[in-house]
Order: sequence, then structure tokens, then C-alpha cells
Amino acid sequence: MFELNLSSVKQVTGAGVCEGSFRLAGAIIGAGIGGYVSGGFGAAAGFSFGQQVGVWAGDMFCS
Repeated sequence: MFELNLSSVKQVTGAGVCEGSFRLAGAIIGAGIGGYVSGGFGAAAGFSFGQQVGVWAGDMFCS
């Protein structure tokens, strides 16, 4: 079973919990939207773009 906790978010993202959570959420949402819109081919691009949007949002909300 897959389990995600806050220390995993910190380790994977290299950021604090707040920033890491935004980055992770953005990446997951972006991959989902990119995959849905392009029939699966744009999931990687959506993941990357969503992660960057998450970084921006995290910087704005967590500062």
C-alpha cells in the first residue's frame, strides 16, 4: 500500500512542508490535467508545469 507522509514530501521535494505540499499537489494536478487533455501524452509536461506552478504558489502562500 502506498503511504505518503510529511517527511516523504520534504525528502522528495527538498523544500519545507508548506512549499513541498504545494509543489507535490501542483505536480499531481498538472499531470492529471495534461494526461486528460492529451490522452496521456502530455502527462509529463503537465507534471513539470504543475510542479513549477506549485513552487510559485508555495512561495506566495508560505512566505
